[in-house]
Amino acid sequence: YPLRRQRQMCIRDRNMRNVYVASFFAAAALLLVLSMFLFFNVSEIKIEGVTLYEQDQILGVGGVSTGQNLVRTNTDIVEKRLKDTLVYLDDVKVTKKFPSTLVITCTEAEKAADIEYKNSYYVLSASGKILETKNPAPTGDIPVVKGFELKSLSQGDKLASEDSFKADILKELLNDLHDLKFKNIDSIDLTTRSDIKLMYDGRLEIKLGSSVDMEYKLTSVSYTHLRAHET
Repeated sequence: YPLRRQRQMCIRDRNMRNVYVASFFAAAALLLVLSMFLFFNVSEIKIEGVTLYEQDQILGVGGVSTGQNLVRTNTDIVEKRLKDTLVYLDDVKVTKKFPSTLVITCTEAEKAADIEYKNSYYVLSASGKILETKNPAPTGDIPVVKGFELKSLSQGDKLASEDSFKADILKELLNDLHDLKFKNIDSIDLTTRSDIKLMYDGRLEIKLGSSVDMEYKLTSVSYTHLRAHET
C-alpha cells in the first residue's frame, strides 16, 4: 500500500505541474492576443531628419497613423514604402518605443553631381541615386559630369552606365572629393577612363589620368596646386 500511495502522489504532482504549465501558456497566449488587439496602440509618431517632405506625406506613404497597433506594425514594410516612393530619402529607420510611440528617423539625400546626358542634366545623390531627370540646365554648386553614358534614366534608379566601370569610378571619385572636402569642382570629364579630368574653379584643369590611386592623387593636388592658386 505505501508503494501504491507513493505512485499516486507522483501522478498527482505530475498532473498538477501539467496544469500549471498549461495555465502559464494559456495566460501568455491571452496576453499576446490582448497586446495585438487592445494594448500598445500608437498614440504618438515622431518623425526625425526630414525637411523636404511634410509630415502628412511621410505618414501617408508609410501607411502609419495613431490608433494602429504598435505590435502589429511591420517596420520593414514602412521603411521600404518610404524609401521606394520618396526619392529624396536615402535611408529610413522605423523603431517601436513601447508602450505607444513609433519613431521614423530619415536621412535625406544630398545632391552630389549633375550628369550631362543627351542635352539634359540628371541630378545624382551622394549615395548614387538619380534624384531628378531631364533638367534643362545644371543645378549649380555641384560638379557637372561629362562623358558618362547613363543606363538608368528614371527617378529613384541607382547609378548605372553602359560602361559599368565608369559608374564605379564616378562613385569612388565623388566619395573621395567629399571626404577630402574638395570645393569648387566645376566639372568631371569621364569621356576616357584613362584620362580623367576635373575643372577647378573655372581656371585650373586637374588631370588625374586613370582611376588608380585617385584618393592619393587628389590629396597630392589639394596640398600643392590648389593651395598655390589660392594664395
